[in-house]
Amino acid sequence: MRREQNKSCIVMCHGLKTDRDEYGDFTKLSEILVDNGYDTFRFDFRAHGKSDGKDIEMTMEGLKKDLEATLWLVQNEGYSQLMILGASFGASVLSLINYAYFPQVKKLIIYSGSIDNNKGNPKGSLGNQNYEKALTEGSVNIKSKTTGKIMTLSKTFMRETRELQPEERIKKINMPILFLQGTEDQTTPYKVNRNIAKQCKEAYFVAIDGASHGLHRQDDREIAVRYILRFLQMEKIQEKNNRDR
Repeated sequence: MRREQNKSCIVMCHGLKTDRDEYGDFTKLSEILVDNGYDTFRFDFRAHGKSDGKDIEMTMEGLKKDLEATLWLVQNEGYSQLMILGASFGASVLSLINYAYFPQVKKLIIYSGSIDNNKGNPKGSLGNQNYEKALTEGSVNIKSKTTGKIMTLSKTFMRETRELQPEERIKKINMPILFLQGTEDQTTPYKVNRNIAKQCKEAYFVAIDGASHGLHRQDDREIAVRYILRFLQMEKIQEKNNRDR
């Protein structure tokens, strides 16, 4: 979404098994952000939404290239600065980028992110159970609890979730990073991302009390938006659990 007078743009990276709308959450977020002076750019990773590609052929390196191509495109649109928001698995992908090639990117937002690719959740879609199954059988099927969509992930993809180590790469990124995580997130326990945030060069961690993975509830999303706007405007964020409902 774009308005002529806005000088900043937020590139939004969705998670696995969804698309550029992120179950409608990105659509709602975009409307609010545009009204507050920030354009947004949403896209579908390969094998998702309206993009081409087969899920069995998908790799993390390929998804990284999708984001890089998107950043090259948006960088040429005349914005003074770019930010990237990654939801769920999208946060893992944005952690792989070499931002030396994208100097206009100034801040990152981890929105209920799964940066560790479920290492902290053995039964998660990318957790150890599915990882071992993919290595043994060559692939593994994962199912969206929200839409029922099934994706088939290859052994190569699952290996990359471990070998590329996004949870280590993000610690080396030299720009402000905002982490937003629900305390009741069963996909990525909030303590996992809190520990990662503590090891980043400049990070702000906000635990949203009672929120689950995705921050789908309106109350949770409204709290997240308040912190996002404060972060974008570089107001000080207290690194403590949020309980201001």
